[in-house]
Amino acid sequence: SFIFDQALDYLNLKSQKEDISDEVAAFYDREKYIKSLAYHKEQTMFSFLTSSFSFALSLGMLIWGGFGWLDTFLRQYVQQEIVLTLTFFAVLMIVSDILTTPFQLYSTFVIEEKYGFNKTTVKTFVLDKLKGYLLGAIVGGLLITILLYLIQVLGSNFWIWFAFIAAGLFCLSTCFIPRLFCLCLISLHHCQKEN
Repeated sequence: SFIFDQALDYLNLKSQKEDISDEVAAFYDREKYIKSLAYHKEQTMFSFLTSSFSFALSLGMLIWGGFGWLDTFLRQYVQQEIVLTLTFFAVLMIVSDILTTPFQLYSTFVIEEKYGFNKTTVKTFVLDKLKGYLLGAIVGGLLITILLYLIQVLGSNFWIWFAFIAAGLFCLSTCFIPRLFCLCLISLHHCQKEN
């Protein structure tokens, strides 16, 4: 998967057109287009480095038993299986994020700054990280808890129920709630027109 993704990114990068036709230039600024191409090329080249680092880290953890060591270490302090699994994934997520933060900082405050795309302050960067941790804990924690509970209760048929619940939550969040929100807005607009 890693090699396939890198190959696709490389092919996409090679197939970029360096200029735009006169017809398109009438609607889209040529300089901005070339600038966005240069930005995309630099970000893609940098992503080769960051994804290679993440891949090497994961591979190293597998080869040298890092995941097993972490599990053994955490079992000394946490006995309950669901809490243990949540702690395991939380530690992996936080350590991974700490190790990749220098790459994120460089991408945001060097590459994006160079092309004039950076609107992020250090404060915003830190707050976004904290919000990401919170959302990851809520959404990821909820899904993992449901999955582990189903495994414990249902045994080998857990995946059917988990897929059903996950699909239901996905439909609820992407279809039902936005439509309900739109209906409320339309009703509110209609009521304001009548008044």
